[in-house]
Amino acid sequence: GARAFMNASSLNTVSFTPESHVYEIKDSVFENAISLVMTSLPNSVKLIDSRSFYNTISITEFTISNNVLAIGSYAFANDEDNRTKTKLQKFSFEDKCKIETLSEGTFKNATKLQMTTLPDSFTRVEKYAFENCQFITEFTLGNNIEYVGEAVFRGATRLTTLTIPFVGSSQGLATIDKSYETMFGWIF
Repeated sequence: GARAFMNASSLNTVSFTPESHVYEIKDSVFENAISLVMTSLPNSVKLIDSRSFYNTISITEFTISNNVLAIGSYAFANDEDNRTKTKLQKFSFEDKCKIETLSEGTFKNATKLQMTTLPDSFTRVEKYAFENCQFITEFTLGNNIEYVGEAVFRGATRLTTLTIPFVGSSQGLATIDKSYETMFGWIF
């Protein structure tokens, strides 16, 4: 359940049997498990809740299976004290990714992350998703992106190339003159 292994600072390995029926990684389940080095989850997992891997600074790479439907806010983020200690460099999604939203602060303070693209399944990138990811040098948003939240790449000081597809507008509240606002946030 939620917080099951929170603050388990000596927990190094978690193994799942091939027959595992784990469908959800609950809120903060591995939060502050600073020695954890797992690289993936069983194919049965559909949801990764908020802060599930918050401050798991020993993970160097992680792959999300194409069965995962959502990743919660700050799931792979770090607090200010751990942002210089994090080792997460490689994060990838399997080819037929079904996730549509990159939640708020998903990778905030994952300073060594070198991710370069989001799959085309993504339509939204919420605020602070890659804040302080200082090793991202180039990034391509998927072709179906409709919304980018504020400060998505704030603090990504090495980002030199950002490829943004055409971003359609989402109808916000109509103003007096019947115009609609475009839903595209401040990304830096």
